[in-house]
Amino acid sequence: MTGYSPGALEDLKKKIAHAAIKWTMYEEPVRWDGDAESGFYGASWDGKLPPVSGPTGTVQLKWYPPGLGASAGMPPGANQTGESTDAAGQPYITYEVDPWTSIYSPWIERIDAAFEGWDSIPDPDAFTSRVERVRAAVLALTPLPKGAGGNDQEGDFEQSYTGVDLTGDLDTMHQFIGADTAGADEGLLIYAFQNSYGPERIRGVMGNQAQAAIVLGVSLLAEQKIWEGAEQDIMAIASKAVECFRPGGGGGGSIDLKVVQAFVGLLNAFAPPQVKPVLTAGSAAISLVEAVMPKKTGGEDKLKIDGYTPDEVYNSLCDVIGKLEQRIFDQEFEVAYTTLDGMIGDMHSMDAGDFHIHPRGGIDPELAKAGKLSVHPDYLRKIGYQTVPSIAAVMGHAAEEAQGGDNSSMWVRANQIGLGNDGPYPKWSELLGLFDAVTTGSGKELVEAGRLLAVGAGWLEDSDNDAQTALHGVRDDLDRGALGWDNSVPVVNTGPGGMPYTPGPHP
Repeated sequence: MTGYSPGALEDLKKKIAHAAIKWTMYEEPVRWDGDAESGFYGASWDGKLPPVSGPTGTVQLKWYPPGLGASAGMPPGANQTGESTDAAGQPYITYEVDPWTSIYSPWIERIDAAFEGWDSIPDPDAFTSRVERVRAAVLALTPLPKGAGGNDQEGDFEQSYTGVDLTGDLDTMHQFIGADTAGADEGLLIYAFQNSYGPERIRGVMGNQAQAAIVLGVSLLAEQKIWEGAEQDIMAIASKAVECFRPGGGGGGSIDLKVVQAFVGLLNAFAPPQVKPVLTAGSAAISLVEAVMPKKTGGEDKLKIDGYTPDEVYNSLCDVIGKLEQRIFDQEFEVAYTTLDGMIGDMHSMDAGDFHIHPRGGIDPELAKAGKLSVHPDYLRKIGYQTVPSIAAVMGHAAEEAQGGDNSSMWVRANQIGLGNDGPYPKWSELLGLFDAVTTGSGKELVEAGRLLAVGAGWLEDSDNDAQTALHGVRDDLDRGALGWDNSVPVVNTGPGGMPYTPGPHP
C-alpha cells in the first residue's frame, strides 16, 4: 500500500472517482464501454464521450435504432434534440450531453466530499523532535533506582538521577544540613531550611513534577501514534474503495484499523531507557501517571466497504470514513479528558506542596526570620550560593525542554477531524502551563532560599556570581516562576445549561 501524503491520497481519490464513473457508465440501463482515461462509447451510438480530464462542453450524439442488434442506453443527463435520416436512409435520433456537468464532475465532487479534510491532517513526524524535548525534561527530573533492586521495604526508591551533579548536590545537602548534622541544634536556620528546602523535600517535589512531564510526553507520543495509524487507515480505505467501485460490487474485504493500536505500550515507548526500571518497580514514583494512562476505547476495529450499486458503495465508503473519524475522536478525547485532564486534576486537587517547593506565598517565612548560625559556614555558603542554584537549574532546564515540545500548529487539522480543530492541544497546553509554573517557581524559590541560608550563616557579601554560573542559560526561565502556587481549580463562569459563559450580547 502506498504511504500517506496529500498527493498520494489525491491520486487515489482520482482513481476512485474514475472507477465510480466507469461503473456508472456500465450500469443498466446505460451499458457504455470504455474507461475514464480514454473515454466511453456505446453500441448503436455515433459519437464518443471524452476522457475524464476536465470540463468537456456539450457533446453531440446520434442514436440509431438497433433493429435486431444490441443497443446501449442513453448516457445520464443526455437530452434529445431531434430526429433525422442519414444518406443511406437510416433514421437516427440526435442527443446532446455535457459529460463533465452531468457525469464526471458530480462523482469527483462526491469523492472529494467523502475525504474532506484528509489532505490536511497533523503530520506525525512533526511530533518526533517535540517528544524528544519532553523526554529530556523527564530524564532530568525522574528519581531512579540506585544499585541492584532499587527499593527499600516500603517500596520507595533510593534515589539517584541521570544528572551526576544533581545527585551529588542532593547528597551534599543531606550530608551538611541533615538532622544528624553536627551542630544543627545551634539555631533555627538549618532546621527551617531542611524542613522546607531539604533534599528529601526536593526529591519528592521533583518526582511529582517528573510525572507531570511524563504525561506531557506520553500525550505527545499518543497524538503522534494516532495520526500514524490514521494515515495508514485512510490510505487502506481509499485503496479498498478503488477495488469496490467495480461492476457487480460486493465489497473489497475488511480493513483492520491501525489507529486503535495507538495506546499499546505507550508508556514504555515514551520512557527514556534510564527510566524504564521505574516503570517495572510499581512504586509511588509512577502512580499518578499509571492512573491516567489512556486506554483503548470501544468501537469497531474492522471496517468493510460494500454495496451492489455505485451509490451503495459510495454510502458505505462515507460510513467507513465516518467510523474512522469517530475512532480518532474517541482516542483524542481519551488523551484530553482521561490523561491530560487527569493530571491537571491531580495538580489542582493534591496538596499544593506536592508539586511546588514552598507553595503558599513564596519563601518560607520561618527561614527569613531564623537566627544566624555559626555551624559549618563554609558549607552553608556553598549550599546557598552554588549547590541550591545548581539544583534549581535542573528544574529550569526541565521547564525549558518542556516548552520546546510546544508547537500549536502541528496539532491543527482541517474539517475538525478528531477532537475539534486542534485535538487535545488546549488541555496539553494547560498542563504545560501548570508544569512550567511549578518547576520555574520552585527553582526560583530555591535560589532565594539558598541566598538566605548563606546570608544567615554570615556570608553577607555578594556571591551572586556563583549563582549566576550555576544558573547559566535558565535565569530567564526562573524569572517567570511564581513565588507561590495556586493549585485551586479555576472558577469557570457558566451560562444556561452549564455551558461556559461568553460575555457580550446574547439572543
